Amino acid sequence: MKIEKHSAICTLRGQGYSSVQISKKLICLKTFVFNVLKKKEETRLIINKQRSGRKRVTSASEDTFITLTSKRNKLFTSVNFT
Repeated sequence: MKIEKHSAICTLRGQGYSSVQISKKLICLKTFVFNVLKKKEETRLIINKQRSGRKRVTSASEDTFITLTSKRNKLFTSVNFT
């Protein structure tokens, strides 16, 4: 969805539409259109690179355990698991 909107913005800009016209046509904010076009101009890419993000603290099995336990006992909170 996001990639399609980004490419639609770039295509409409190539056809000569202004940022305001693009935002009205695609029903999105003018600042969003402006930022997409600015990023495209600077990096020549229309999508963001993968970010590393924060490292996981719990494993997938621990997540499953926490979910099951919290569903079984509604009085437990996340503090009980530490």
